[in-house]
Amino acid sequence: MRPRAVVLIFPDRRVRRLRRSRPTALSAWRGPLTKPGSTLHAAVIAGLSPIHVLRVPQWRAAVQGDPAAAIGVAIAFAFSTRQTAQIRDLVMASLWWHACAGNRAAVMTLQMLLRERGRLRS
Repeated sequence: MRPRAVVLIFPDRRVRRLRRSRPTALSAWRGPLTKPGSTLHAAVIAGLSPIHVLRVPQWRAAVQGDPAAAIGVAIAFAFSTRQTAQIRDLVMASLWWHACAGNRAAVMTLQMLLRERGRLRS
């Protein structure tokens, strides 16, 4: 599979293509699970740690390593009407991080939410 190219258009109408061969930290949940010691796994938790999601009391616990909190936040936001793309990426990246760490409940929840997401799209 060829890496996707991102096209940037600058104000002076120059066009520049950037190759995207690796997922970003917040979009890592869309790809396969990785080993807990991998660079992407570390980048996800480093990217999530300084972020605080408003009105989600379990967020700190989810980012600090509590898989039950991450699962609870993911299920609460999965069927919420106030879900935005940015919050979805944060919540799913947190759940993906716990799934990569080997938590089976996080793996099953991630599978269920991805399956539900695919069902809603079709």
